Amino acid sequence: EANTADADIFPNPVSDKLHIVGTDVAHTAIVNAYGAILLESTENTIDVSNLPAGFYIACITDNHGNRTARRFVKK
Repeated sequence: EANTADADIFPNPVSDKLHIVGTDVAHTAIVNAYGAILLESTENTIDVSNLPAGFYIACITDNHGNRTARRFVKK
């Protein structure tokens, strides 16, 4: 049974910096609706200002290997 990271993101919708709270981030991948990885980060703040407007998913892994996915809108 996989555990999920207790992470949340804000603001949503976002225009420049996406913040991840509630967990110690080990890795985050920002993917589009087709599953393509557009950005990767090990930080709790991710600059998404260069992404086109649309819907994305932040796939977050914490330091214990727990994973979660959070949808967000880039405006």
